[in-house]
Formats: sequence, structure tokens, C-alpha cells
Amino acid sequence: MSSDNIDDILSDIDDEGGASEVLKDLQKDKGKPLSSPVEHLKAKLENKLEEDISFLYEVDSQTSDVNASSDIDSYTEIPVEDIGEDEQKNNAEIEQLQKGLSSEKKITGIKPAELKVKGTRTWNTREPYTAPVNTDALKTDYEDLHQSFFFIKSNVNESEIIGEMKRTMFKFMRGSSRDILNDYSDFIYKIISDTTAKLCKDFNFSENVLPFFVYHLGVFTLYNVVIDYLKANKAGFCFKLSSESKVMRYIPSEFVKEMTIKWHNDHIFPEEFSFDGILEFNELKRKISELYTDDIENKNHQIDVMIEKSNAESVSRIEREKIFKSKWTELFGRDRIIVYNRFLERTVFKGKA
Repeated sequence: MSSDNIDDILSDIDDEGGASEVLKDLQKDKGKPLSSPVEHLKAKLENKLEEDISFLYEVDSQTSDVNASSDIDSYTEIPVEDIGEDEQKNNAEIEQLQKGLSSEKKITGIKPAELKVKGTRTWNTREPYTAPVNTDALKTDYEDLHQSFFFIKSNVNESEIIGEMKRTMFKFMRGSSRDILNDYSDFIYKIISDTTAKLCKDFNFSENVLPFFVYHLGVFTLYNVVIDYLKANKAGFCFKLSSESKVMRYIPSEFVKEMTIKWHNDHIFPEEFSFDGILEFNELKRKISELYTDDIENKNHQIDVMIEKSNAESVSRIEREKIFKSKWTELFGRDRIIVYNRFLERTVFKGKA
């Protein structure tokens, strides 16, 4: 069978018609120009801002992304259109807005949150049970959050995002709106709580097992799960105004890591169980291994049914494997793949992240 036929099958078995896209890497920020934070571009925002945030609605898929934060640790600086000299002279508000952006808040004396560690063995006092924080990167995140006017809470209706972004941008430039730091902290903290609860439910663990499960998942793995969730759902992106009439679009990954540590200290450290218990840990791994085996069997059966419904004359083993890999994210879920790779030495997903 030719590769064209394989693509036809992928298209036939995907309700969204985009299965052949699933193996593509997550798209990087492309440096698209954003609207200038000055008055003379207000009229252009109505038509231009839709294009500026179109990155939120582009195809974003990957089979598994264990190191989810790797491509967002650096911020994307997006240049905007220059302001005409004559227009600056005739528009006092432009000058006022530019002065308001001329000095960025500098943070000094940042001391990252320290993870409270109860483990005493070699295997549970290193990653993923620990998550070292880069102080310089965290300082940059705090400074940028103080200069940010908007963040995306969820992949909601495009027009709603555009309208809210315009309102908050101009309020922030006039000094009538605060920065996003406190709201963003609450947002990330809730995402972490919701994510851990969902993982526990997905793996059929009761609520009283959640702390034990999350502890052995590891704070660093939990951080990667949260980052992966933000990217997959187009949430958590922040927008910062800079003094050079530029807008920066970014996820403050080191800040998210610190929030994950704080959440871990609040919810896992106070618990009382055998943090060093290797027998209990092995039992947890055994349960996850059983779920993995059942999951693989069930999902392979689903693939067989999909191929059968596609009316393909014949599909080779290699072609079937390609189809199966292309559907990993849809069939298993991104967070489930990360958990399997954390607890199990061998999975079909490893080496494909």
C-alpha cells in the first residue's frame, strides 16, 4: 500500500479529518507582529488583532511531550509597527503612553520557594521528586508578569478573547488596570489542583490515594503535566508590554514550576505515609502497569475497528503501526502518556517524545 493510501485511511478514521497531522511537532511561536500599544493603532485593532492571536487556533498536536516545557523556556519578543514621527508630534496621548512604558519594574532579592522533601533515600531525593528552580529565570518571570496586561485562561471563543484583550490592554497602558501576577498565581494553582484530581480519577485511584500517587509522580513530572496542559489547551499564555513598543507572548515556565512546588508543599508535604516505602511504591507501579497493559490492548482493538471501517483492502504491519502512533494523543491522552512514561521502564511511547 502506498503512503497516499495510508493518509487516506488516517483521514477516514479521524472525525476531525486531521489524523495525518498528529505526528507533527508542536508549532513554535512564529514571531507574528502584534498590535502596537499606542493610540494611533487603535483603529487597526478591530481587524488586526484577530490575526495577531491566530496562533491560538493553529493545529497543535504531538503524540507525547514528556519534556513539555522545552520549547517555551525562552520568551518570544514580537516587534510591532513603528510610529510615524509626524503622528507622534500631533498625538499627546501617544507620548503619554510611551512614557508609561519607559521603565519596567525590576525585581531584586528573589528567593525561590524551597521544596519540602520528606524522602530520605537516593531514589526519592532527586528528579522527578525534586524540581530545581533557576533563580535568574524566575526573576525574569516575575518582572515580566508585573509588566503583563493579559493572560489566556482557556481556549474560548476567539471574539471573546479579542474583546477582552483590547479592553485590558488599553486599561493597563493608562494605569487603570493592575498587572496579572495575583490572578495568574491563582489560575495556575487551580490548574494544578484540577490536573491532579483528573489524573487520580483517570487512573481509578480514590481521593485518599491522591497524595501518595502525586508524591511518587514527582513534583517535576507534575510540573511537566501542567505545562503540557497549558500548551495543549492554548491557556496560560501571557502578554507583556515592553518599553520598546513591543509585545511579548510567553508562558512563565519557571514561575509555573515555583507554583507547582508551593502546591506540593501545601498538599503533599503535610501528609503522613511511608515516603520511603519501596514496597508501597512497587505496588503503585504494578497497578499502573496493569492499567497500561489493558489500555494498550483496548486501544489496539479500537485501531483495528477503525481500519476495518475505512474499507482498506490491506494494511501491512508497518502501515498499521504508523496509524496507531498517529492516534496516540487522541486515544490515550497527553497526560496519561506522561504518567505511563514516568512509572514504567518500557512503554510504546518512550523515545517518541
